[in-house]
Formats: sequence, structure tokens, C-alpha cells
Amino acid sequence: MATLKREEIKQLSDPIIIEAGILGEKEYRVEKITTDMLIAVDRIHKEAQGALDVPIKQLAFLLGVQPEEFNAIDLRTISKVLTFLMENTISKVNSAKTPTVAEVK
Repeated sequence: MATLKREEIKQLSDPIIIEAGILGEKEYRVEKITTDMLIAVDRIHKEAQGALDVPIKQLAFLLGVQPEEFNAIDLRTISKVLTFLMENTISKVNSAKTPTVAEVK
């Protein structure tokens, strides 16, 4: 009998940690990223219409802080952290592949 183990799910949902020294002296933890959160991040992008602070607002939203916390951080660092979070999330989602009809049978 096939069994889905809690440990397998736990590995997919481990927090993502942004070490202190990357975005200032504070360590940041992302405990979960939900579909609603990704929709909100996309909405920030669409509503900003090319504003330069879009990555700051998106990252602040995902980390649960005010955007002003990142105003003095290099935008390249902000973009790298945001890309890391999104790529990590997408890779975890892709690793939980949806079975084909043949696999289900």
C-alpha cells in the first residue's frame, strides 16, 4: 500500500531562511507561500505599472514587513532574494508532479 509520509511533506514545506547580513542585520523566515500570496505579489506588479520599487514591495509582502525596511538595500540584492524565493517555491511545486492518467490506473 502506498503511503505518503509526513517527512516527505515536511521537506517540501521547510521554511526558507534569508540569513542575517543579506537584507541588513535581521534574519528573515518564510514559513509558507500560498496561492493567495502569489496572487497578491502579481497584483503588486500589475498595479505598480513599471515603478522601480515593485521588487521591494513584493519582497516585503512575502516577508511580512514594511517596504521601507528595504529602502537602503541594493536593488540587485532585493531582486536576487525575490528570485531565490520564487525559484525555490516553483521547484518544490514542480517536484510534487501531478500523475498522468496512465500512472493513476
